[in-house]
Amino acid sequence: MLARLAELPLLVVLLGVTGCLTLIPALHAVATDQSDLARAFFYAALILLILTVMLGIATAAFSPRDAARSHLASLVLAYLLLPVAMVLPLREALPDTSLVNAWFEMTSSFTTTGASVYPAERLSDTIHLWRATVGWYGGFMVLLAAYAILAPLNLGGSEVASGRVPGRGPSGRPRLRVGLNPPTG
Repeated sequence: MLARLAELPLLVVLLGVTGCLTLIPALHAVATDQSDLARAFFYAALILLILTVMLGIATAAFSPRDAARSHLASLVLAYLLLPVAMVLPLREALPDTSLVNAWFEMTSSFTTTGASVYPAERLSDTIHLWRATVGWYGGFMVLLAAYAILAPLNLGGSEVASGRVPGRGPSGRPRLRVGLNPPTG
């Protein structure tokens, strides 16, 4: 089963992890007897996990021409799309908030900047737990990207230590192709 998960596109796996992480505040809300918040987070987890399964089935045969470019695109799309998915429980838990405020809150948590549009006393402990979980997930994403995506491509600072040309592998050949046609010869 893990081999099948490894074959899925990175963005689908990250969306599934987001859905699983949404269950943490749902369990906290159940433990603290906040049934409305528990329902909001559980329904958001259910929606995200069903969407992940549907996308996983739809992209099961996906095979990128260039895995490095696919991972870089997934990294950019993760910072664009995952905060939108993370808004689902927050929007339901805070019905009087605007979509822009909820998106800003999740983007600032995911990028670990810590900016907030809400006073701390307005939010419940369950929502603070969700913000902290999203911040942890964003920090983990940065470490994952640096280690698993950028370092093999010799990007993101590792070229300083290695002395190689950025974007080139150990043999000196380009790792990323910039044209539509693959190089010949």
